[in-house]
Amino acid sequence: MIRLLLDDVGGLVAALLLLGLAAAVPPALLVIGDLPLTALQQQWEVSEILFDATDLMLAALAVSLLAHGLPRRRGAAPVLPLWGAWLILGALMSLAYVTAPINAPVLDSPSRVAYQLYRYAWRPIAWFALAALCIRDRRTLAWFAASLVLSGMLFAVPAIAQGYAGEYATGPFTHKNELGAALLAPFLFAVAGAVSGRPRGARWLCVLGTLLIGRGLMFALSRGAVIAALAGAAVLAAGLLADRRLRGAALSLLPVLLVAGVFALLKADSPVMRELLTARAGTEDANMQFRLQERWPHFVAIIAEHPWLGIGDGRDLSLGEDMNTPHNGYLSLALVHGVPVAGLTIGFGAAGLLAAWRLRRAADRDLRVFCLAVAASLVALLVHNLIDATLYNPFASKVYWLLIGVVVLAARAPHLFRFRAAPAAVRAAPLVTAPGAVAEVQP
Repeated sequence: MIRLLLDDVGGLVAALLLLGLAAAVPPALLVIGDLPLTALQQQWEVSEILFDATDLMLAALAVSLLAHGLPRRRGAAPVLPLWGAWLILGALMSLAYVTAPINAPVLDSPSRVAYQLYRYAWRPIAWFALAALCIRDRRTLAWFAASLVLSGMLFAVPAIAQGYAGEYATGPFTHKNELGAALLAPFLFAVAGAVSGRPRGARWLCVLGTLLIGRGLMFALSRGAVIAALAGAAVLAAGLLADRRLRGAALSLLPVLLVAGVFALLKADSPVMRELLTARAGTEDANMQFRLQERWPHFVAIIAEHPWLGIGDGRDLSLGEDMNTPHNGYLSLALVHGVPVAGLTIGFGAAGLLAAWRLRRAADRDLRVFCLAVAASLVALLVHNLIDATLYNPFASKVYWLLIGVVVLAARAPHLFRFRAAPAAVRAAPLVTAPGAVAEVQP
């Protein structure tokens, strides 16, 4: 009894110390610092309640927000774009969860209902609101981009070691597709930083990140991830080439691409390249044909029977131990939560893409590069979601909602991310002149 009491007291003291430290840390640093922690797959159980590193970080973040208050800018209330749509999305996900028969056994008390709704309805999308509330200035925007690249490097290093050892490369994740999805946004941010030299002072980090994360993508042997990365890279290249002030930086990449092409030809007979090059078959691939003709129609029929709130499960166990999921993130969303939730999730992605693409005309060069990287990353994630449940991936999902939260805020209030104050005459002019238009205000 005494030992148990001491253990409880020690745990309480440790928790209080951690909470005290959290109160001293700005909320933005906790949001950004959680990204690499996704590599920690371990979960703990206390009184039949599971929690992981992200739950601990969210608890610390709640303490930090209470200590620092909601971020404000010059006395104005926080800008919270798409707030109503986000609340509707969370409410629909909650309703789908509590009405699904498969979840009934874990909803036997108010406390368990609250926990389950937190973990499976609100936690996945909480990062949208946290990004809009906490990443609200130029410095934290740069830290966010750097954290993305560093996270990708952290995931890629063990995958590269596994690949060279002849093992199945998954990095800190459980499957190659999880690794591939997690590396998409970090790779595109690294490429954007390496080509443009932004964020300022971090170019060599981005060059190293491009090499490491690119190699990790190859060892993942995920053809879908390679196709998604190429789609994102095409968007990034189109944005850079369309901007006369960034065109020179984009064209400087041509020699590198030429060398990479020659290297790929020389390595075309390697097992890794042979596997990745099978992606050239496209929809003619036998696996893809099976999905198009049998797998996806089967799950579409289930969705048609339960269109509004889904069935609460992304599997059909009557299909056996293997091949019991649609292997399509959009069908998985509709199966688990219903078509309205799937539509809203896609709608948020579209809103993020439109905001990012609109901001490519912003006067600030750093903001333009950042938003092009956001647009490229969102395209890559949405493309990859066609062939895997990417938006259920613990890291890729978090990045998806963070990117959208940051970029829609930047579109609504671009003045938050200016490098320095503009002259008084310029500050007097409105930054947003009309819906969908961003004023050319020089920093």
